[in-house]
Amino acid sequence: MEKTKVDVMNHVLVKLQDVQNSKIALIQKIASIQIELFDQPDADLEKAVDAAIGSISQCADEFNLAVEQYQMKVNIENQNQPSAPAASAT
Repeated sequence: MEKTKVDVMNHVLVKLQDVQNSKIALIQKIASIQIELFDQPDADLEKAVDAAIGSISQCADEFNLAVEQYQMKVNIENQNQPSAPAASAT
């Protein structure tokens, strides 16, 4: 069975949401490193971690906006799909 445009869009949306979840996990892991650095300070690592969390947060915000916009497109496509024919009762 050939995939329709909506099928492909829904598949892409699931992957985008998976990336969002991975991004959240990455931010949480970096934040835990920041906390651990309170006990064992390392100026160079702290600087790198701070820079990373800033960059990731900015990219995450941009990515979230793109996912939201794509989600709206998918919703519109899903609404425009003809509904499946009802199964006839015999």
